[in-house]
Amino acid sequence: MIVDEFLFSCKCLENCWGGCYHYLEPWIGCEHNCVYCFARHKSEVVSILGQCNSSFESPTVFIEPTSLTKQIHEYLLKGEVKTLKLSRFTDFFTPKFVSSGLSHEILRVICESRVERAIITTKGVPDERIISLMKRYRHKISFNMAIRPFASKEIEPNVPSIFERVEAASQVHQEGIQTTIHMDPLIIGFDDQPESLAEFLVLLKSKSLERIMFSFLLLTEEIVENIRRIVGSSFADEIISNYDLSKMRGISTTQTELAYFTLHPEILTRSANNLAAILRELNFQYALCALKNKGYLSDLCSKTSICRGDFYA
Repeated sequence: MIVDEFLFSCKCLENCWGGCYHYLEPWIGCEHNCVYCFARHKSEVVSILGQCNSSFESPTVFIEPTSLTKQIHEYLLKGEVKTLKLSRFTDFFTPKFVSSGLSHEILRVICESRVERAIITTKGVPDERIISLMKRYRHKISFNMAIRPFASKEIEPNVPSIFERVEAASQVHQEGIQTTIHMDPLIIGFDDQPESLAEFLVLLKSKSLERIMFSFLLLTEEIVENIRRIVGSSFADEIISNYDLSKMRGISTTQTELAYFTLHPEILTRSANNLAAILRELNFQYALCALKNKGYLSDLCSKTSICRGDFYA
């Protein structure tokens, strides 16, 4: 794997975005170290971590920071990148690079470029300097904060608290930036329980955060083993019981590595429609991710709004 080719990648996914877009991977690894993370198992990630002699939970730049920002600037000068997503295999607001100022510097380069839309999905908390920058370029920014509801199991060891992330999302929203809460990945039987879900949604309402996209845990053999090893076999078995282990699929026909087990259709349909009913009742704007639920959409479309890349972009 050539590191320079990892920095920017152009993708086109089925049922999503309606065309090609770009990802930016400014560093490798993620401090959040979530138990269910798929990125740590991807072959290109494993390859670059090996080249950098680093572990996934200790993110590292693979290009010296000044050279990194220069390379990003020069690539964006070409004008080929219209929609830019941050990121697939890390978190752009991982604490290490927020505090060092690198997240801000790279975002400044992006905002000052010809990129038309920068879509940030994060579990991290931007600092005041970053929020000020996003405010200046609010017309270019889509901000998406990933938060699971109050859950009975902790599987995100280094993620800021729900309250910190809700507060950060609220502050960004107040600056006129499109802000969406991603309830993702939801674990059926744990994260969709009415009591904890209601408490979470009341908190969002109190902060005027009324846009939600949701989806469910994508489960691979590697993730199952990670959950079993770190959290315990009994929790892993409870999760697995909702999946058909005889059926697997990839996110798209072009992505065959790390195929996912499929949820039992009746279980997913019931949970998705119940969630949609609650969100409708509370007057949230909401959508279910089409890409992650491909194959179930015919059962869901009648009762659940579907995001095909247009809801939170």
